[in-house]
Amino acid sequence: MKRWWIILGVLVLLMPISVAAKRLDDSASPRKRVVAQVEWVGADRMSHLSEDELNKMVAHIRGLEVILDTSAFLGKKARIFLGLPSRIRGMRGATGFRMEWQTQGLFSTGSVVPGNRQLIFEGTITAKQLTDIFDITIYIDTREMTQALNFDPIYEIEPF
Repeated sequence: MKRWWIILGVLVLLMPISVAAKRLDDSASPRKRVVAQVEWVGADRMSHLSEDELNKMVAHIRGLEVILDTSAFLGKKARIFLGLPSRIRGMRGATGFRMEWQTQGLFSTGSVVPGNRQLIFEGTITAKQLTDIFDITIYIDTREMTQALNFDPIYEIEPF
């Protein structure tokens, strides 16, 4: 019996330690509520669209400044992720919504769907705040919409 506990103890010690992601504060970002420029996908060729294409909208948010408080991680190596909540207020479910973004260079360009996250930074945290400008495009299947959309992206950090 003692032998079993010793083996189990050794295995536990050899297992990699998983670092839980910590949410980053983005409250220093100047705009929390944004106005999106919305248009129908394929509006210029409406008579040739399938039903799926006919119900797709795209929203553009340009020049959104994001400021993340990384002061607690200064000098540490870390990964930063941008995620979306699994439920987007105004959508029936997680399908029918996808967000893409381009940045001015500090953070990586990427794409994410509700309930997932995407790596936007990996390296040493060299400043108390990391700042970048995002141009965001949101693709929406209007058949899944129930009201105006309302959501906050989630920024998480994992030191390594």
